[in-house]
Amino acid sequence: MSRTKRTVLTAVGCALLGATGSVPAAHAAKPGSTCPPGFNIGPVTIDEAVALPRSQAALDAGLTTEDELRSVYTSFDTNQNGTICAQLSHGFEVSNRPMGEFFYNFVDDNASVPD
Repeated sequence: MSRTKRTVLTAVGCALLGATGSVPAAHAAKPGSTCPPGFNIGPVTIDEAVALPRSQAALDAGLTTEDELRSVYTSFDTNQNGTICAQLSHGFEVSNRPMGEFFYNFVDDNASVPD
């Protein structure tokens, strides 16, 4: 794995994992199937997350693979219902930091954990 690819995956993973800390654990256990406020893209399946424009841009640039994206996105689906919440934050839209053009925030939706 190239240094650039490893850096992108690490940055994406850190950014995404950092986003999960902003949602209280009690909120994730509430019944329903909606996303927290501010998650402007809303609920998406793993396939839809991979198809998002910034995900596709990372794939087109050769910075990651579809399997690697699926693995990262699946890690957010803690209730294992196949849906996560996506956000394109204003900070990512205007960021000048390296690789910022490939980032979204993801958290799990607040659907009940399946029995």
